[in-house]
Amino acid sequence: LGIVEWSVILALSLLNYALRFIRWYSYFSTPNAPPRYIWQYLYIYVAGFALTLTPGKTGEVLRSAMLKQQGVSWHTSLAAMFVERIMDLLVMVGFSLLCLDLLTNSSIWLVVTLVILGTGMLALYLQWPRKLILFIGKRVHGRLRALMLLGARMFHNSTAIIYSRHLPL
Repeated sequence: LGIVEWSVILALSLLNYALRFIRWYSYFSTPNAPPRYIWQYLYIYVAGFALTLTPGKTGEVLRSAMLKQQGVSWHTSLAAMFVERIMDLLVMVGFSLLCLDLLTNSSIWLVVTLVILGTGMLALYLQWPRKLILFIGKRVHGRLRALMLLGARMFHNSTAIIYSRHLPL
């Protein structure tokens, strides 16, 4: 590859990260947030990449710790991390099934893709996983119950982010 091709690849990569940052920032932005916060959030977003290769997405937790200093609750920042992973998963499933459609010359995979993604988004919108977590959480005791209720709160915050519902920071 020549310099032009590498320049195009670099530009597209930078555009990808810029768009991902804008999406991530939108999870925390409010109409009253002054523009100076954008640079603080950009710093936090980029700092999260420092530990990208560590197990358990430690860099994402670093972002949560830094966001806590900006007044963003752990529940909200971890919910944003969860939403990022959900969106990545949905895109990968969608691309994989569409590739199957292209490779097999069968339209059934396009239908399967739309059904799976549609069902997943409907389940998130109707809060089915959260309701299941709460149902189970009410039937257990101790730390497991507290963990399940915490998970239900995080799930609620995650779906609020996805569907742009009111989310207290």
